[in-house]
Amino acid sequence: MSALTAFSAAVSIRPAAPRRTAQVVRAGDGMASKGGEEGVKKFDKSGFGVLSGNMNYAIMGAAMAKAGLESTLSLPNGPFTIFAVQDDSWSDAAKKLGTTKMELMNLPNFNDIVKGHIVEGEFDWASLPDSIPTMAGTNIDKASLKTKKQDFKVENGYVHVITDVLC
Repeated sequence: MSALTAFSAAVSIRPAAPRRTAQVVRAGDGMASKGGEEGVKKFDKSGFGVLSGNMNYAIMGAAMAKAGLESTLSLPNGPFTIFAVQDDSWSDAAKKLGTTKMELMNLPNFNDIVKGHIVEGEFDWASLPDSIPTMAGTNIDKASLKTKKQDFKVENGYVHVITDVLC
């Protein structure tokens, strides 16, 4: 008996299992949905869009939207320089302000806190002045900033990642 014949005799051949297919869910309007990324908002390559689409900056993106800055900071507007903080930095800011991270966006001065991270104009780190006015009317002192990343170029300006919320 050849090796192939012995192998064939030892292996029992079963019919293939029926294929499973994805269930199509029909919404009220009769449209089919597969789940996944369909329906997720698409963001442009502006400072707002890049930050809002990145899960490390979800709070920053939501904060800019809550402050009414989505259309202002999106293309074709600009240029802007945004001093962004990652989500973990918002916990420290909440403690400093005597609130919780969940209640931070309900503070009466929250919009000004957010606008205090944004300046009009396109400034890479080298061209950033020592002091620069923000959209909130406050000034950012370059020497006081601790950065994680500098000169992240977006289509309508720059993003610099800083370690602390400016409040």
